[in-house]
Amino acid sequence: MKKSYRFLSLTLVLLLMITMIGPTVSMAAETTLNFGTAESFAILAGSTITNTGTTTITGDVGLHPGTIFSGQETATVIGEIHIADAVALQAKNDHTSAFNDAAGRTINTTESELGGKTLTPGVYSSATSFQITGTLTLDGQNNADSVFIFQTGSTLTTASASKIELINGASYNNIFWQVGSSATLGTNSEFEGTILAAQSITATTGADIRGKLFAMGGAVTLDNNTIINEMTTSITVMKIVTGDTAGIAIPVFTISVTGPYNFSESKEFVHNESFTWENLVPGTYTVTESRTTLNDDWTVSGEGAIEVLADQVNLATITNAYATPVEPTPVEPTPVTPTPSVQLNGSLTVGKLVTGDISDMTLPLFNIIVTGPEGFEVTRAIANNSSYTWVNLVPGVYTVTESRATLNDEWTVSGEGTITVVAEQIAVSTITNLYEGTVTAPVTPIAPIVPTEPTPVPSLPQTGQSTDYGMAMVLGITALLLAGAGVVSAHRRKRFNA
Repeated sequence: MKKSYRFLSLTLVLLLMITMIGPTVSMAAETTLNFGTAESFAILAGSTITNTGTTTITGDVGLHPGTIFSGQETATVIGEIHIADAVALQAKNDHTSAFNDAAGRTINTTESELGGKTLTPGVYSSATSFQITGTLTLDGQNNADSVFIFQTGSTLTTASASKIELINGASYNNIFWQVGSSATLGTNSEFEGTILAAQSITATTGADIRGKLFAMGGAVTLDNNTIINEMTTSITVMKIVTGDTAGIAIPVFTISVTGPYNFSESKEFVHNESFTWENLVPGTYTVTESRTTLNDDWTVSGEGAIEVLADQVNLATITNAYATPVEPTPVEPTPVTPTPSVQLNGSLTVGKLVTGDISDMTLPLFNIIVTGPEGFEVTRAIANNSSYTWVNLVPGVYTVTESRATLNDEWTVSGEGTITVVAEQIAVSTITNLYEGTVTAPVTPIAPIVPTEPTPVPSLPQTGQSTDYGMAMVLGITALLLAGAGVVSAHRRKRFNA
């Protein structure tokens, strides 16, 4: 009988373990949603888009079948706007497919109030509604591909000043909110992920969103918001060690990067190693190094704030100098011959970026001029989306400009100016050319002119002879010009400088 009880107890324990493990395995296996052509959109609505104040939208904006985007004049849209066109319609169809995919995922029922919780990847469902009061923490468990899906039969509401915090690799790109009716984001709240609402979405004053706002059948209402979907911004951190390190074990260096939306990540570096943090929100970031494993023989330079801009290369170099400790020993002084000091040089990277309507046109090369200390002056042609690095530069202030000699009035230039080159660091400058012309459709080529038989020209007269050949030649050339005038037409061609 005791054996039977023991067997029953072990069976119950095993069943309990299976019950606990089962949902975790299922939740961790979720895959991301496919948005098709809607992937680049930050805003999609069905009836209207209404904006109040200075809203900034990074990503495309689409509306279908509605036609009114009110308040557009005070909104900054870093992307394309599609109103009731074929592109918006296809994006709406792809949005519907993603909505249905999210709604069909395996249900794991949870409480309606999500504030104060820490959740791991998986599917979370509420038949009524979801609320976020305070902070909801999403833990990616060190998996960059971790997926979170939230299903609610009715509404999604976030309180004022509420926020979603992402840790351990969780990304807004893989967070999805499938809402049965409408969503409302509270004043000055911080929201992460894509909202797929069957009806409408309202972002109240000051709410910031990383992700997408997709309202299938209703309106999207904005009020002094920041919506960020597409980001190509990154920071590359480089580690350099200098000094007499022969005979010592160089430690591992821990560097931390902090920034907007509570971004904070740390990584270990060795000498001459670099790492790039990608898809960052534009803003001010701080790069620091831990002193935990460093003694007084080490110094650190290069830490501090760095302004991260979209579509630019952002570099930070952290240098550790090792100063060998010297034990004082009494010795007879000997004359020392002075040796010239070694000049530590820096580098300058100049990137080229072209914006504007440049479809169907061949871009020219752009002549970049760099001047600096000791008479340094060099010109180099750089293509769009390319860069060039000048190395071994004397530290000092350099000036980066672009030649206008080959640019017409349809081009504007920004990003020129001075930049300081520091020893053993890489300075970065980006020159942007905006094309403000209009690309015209190609014209139909003219049929070639069929040449006629040439009229024989008599031999030129000898010196001193009188002749009427000059008048005959004039009359002949005039006849040819009149014959060709009926087929020659002027074509306006788009001009640019190569």
